[in-house]
Amino acid sequence: MIKRKSGFTLIELIAVIIILGIIMLIAFPVIGDLIDKSRMASYKNSMQGIIRSAEAEQSKKMAYGQLPKNIIYTYENGVESVEPSDYKLSYNGKKPQEGKIFVNTKGQVAIALHNGTYCAQKEYGQAEVIVSTKAAADCVVNNNIIMVASGGS
Repeated sequence: MIKRKSGFTLIELIAVIIILGIIMLIAFPVIGDLIDKSRMASYKNSMQGIIRSAEAEQSKKMAYGQLPKNIIYTYENGVESVEPSDYKLSYNGKKPQEGKIFVNTKGQVAIALHNGTYCAQKEYGQAEVIVSTKAAADCVVNNNIIMVASGGS
């Protein structure tokens, strides 16, 4: 009589589990990195939208005959305040948690904004927004450049 075996042996099951574990160890960091890069790119796009909104607000005021002013939008705990108070940003998406947006009389924009995870920085004359994982306290714009580029007022 021939006895037929069915199923897997314990050694075969352990080998499959080990192989799946190795695949997961390789895949998870790659997938996590991909997700992080996507989130950074999304935040960068949001910040570029905020910059366009700030430029448009300055242009709109100038089109209505107002003299251009230096404008500072400040974010503290997700609440926006602006000086002078008659300016308002309109954009889609979440507001930054911390930071500042500076618009000079020439309509140039500098930003240092933090959303709790990422820091977005751009100085006057700089074409690209730089997104990094700096702490909110380190997410600043060079004040000397701001004063020079805005005419010192």
